[in-house]
Amino acid sequence: MTQLTQAGSYSVQWSSDGNQIFYESSRALDGTDQNNGHYNIWVSNMDGSNPQPLTRLTEADNFVPQRSADGNYLIYASSRSLDGSNSDNNHLSNIWIMNLENSENRALTQSQNAHSFLQLIAE
Repeated sequence: MTQLTQAGSYSVQWSSDGNQIFYESSRALDGTDQNNGHYNIWVSNMDGSNPQPLTRLTEADNFVPQRSADGNYLIYASSRSLDGSNSDNNHLSNIWIMNLENSENRALTQSQNAHSFLQLIAE
């Protein structure tokens, strides 16, 4: 087992081809181990090389990334505002989906007063 970062990193998921990992991390958006203060979704090669942030929030958090069965989308929870901006949604999480081809994000849930949680189930 190899430690990939000193910053807090959780919820690791492997890509379907086994070449990449997706995870949430509080590492700085420039890829250093400095703490950003908020969690973003990252992708790295399986050996930890080439870490890239898929989300770039500095005022809200993104967490629990799960890749769709077809590998085209990443579903995750986020406390970002429902308009997609960087601001926090009163610490309430909603489910978001990202198209991995064009990095487009959109909210799947629009809760204003409760947390949303996700669990993908393979068919």
